[in-house]
Amino acid sequence: MTKRTRAVIVVFIALALATHARAITGNEYRSLNDVQRQAWVVGALDGILTTQLMLMNKQPPLVVCLAKLEPIQLKAIFERSLEADPERWHFPAAFKLQATLKQYCNLE
Repeated sequence: MTKRTRAVIVVFIALALATHARAITGNEYRSLNDVQRQAWVVGALDGILTTQLMLMNKQPPLVVCLAKLEPIQLKAIFERSLEADPERWHFPAAFKLQATLKQYCNLE
């Protein structure tokens, strides 16, 4: 199975499972309480890393880099980056999370 085929399958599965899910913006993220923020970061990162793993068939560099960090650290890294970039709070928060963690891991 090619990477492209796997990517299409992942997208269709995600769409089928996420009938009630939707992307949130940085502004919406900022309105969540601390527990909700922690849960969102873990869930969003799980989706990002699972997609990379399925596309690469090996341990993606982002997974290797982030494996040593606790969820509270990931949340703090993301929030520091989000707070420093208010002009992008209206964009999807998952885009900012992925960009922030790639930058943290020097993968850009």
